[in-house]
Amino acid sequence: MKEYTHLINSGKAIVICWIASHVNIRGSERADGAAKSAQFSSVTNMKFQGRELTCRMSKFSFDEWQDIWNCCENNKVHLIYHTVGSVTHSKSISRRYGVVISRLQIGQSRLTHY
Repeated sequence: MKEYTHLINSGKAIVICWIASHVNIRGSERADGAAKSAQFSSVTNMKFQGRELTCRMSKFSFDEWQDIWNCCENNKVHLIYHTVGSVTHSKSISRRYGVVISRLQIGQSRLTHY
């Protein structure tokens, strides 16, 4: 409360919101355990800019996504795109045509479903 009051008095806007439980979310027990253990850890005086945190969180998210994607080797799309977040088409074609090209590459079209 002391820190909260100090931040409010210094002009910071703080929003406190309730987050629903991790019911039916993969890894929720680990997330709950990490959150509970954090309350007993000491606070460090490490200082870094917010954009550095954004870069690190983005890299962490992509690494996690890539680990999950690597488990899908038998997936048709995985055979074409081995790396997550790397699907790019030429800027000279529209998104619609990019989707058509991808569907043709994996063999998912009206011709294959009739």
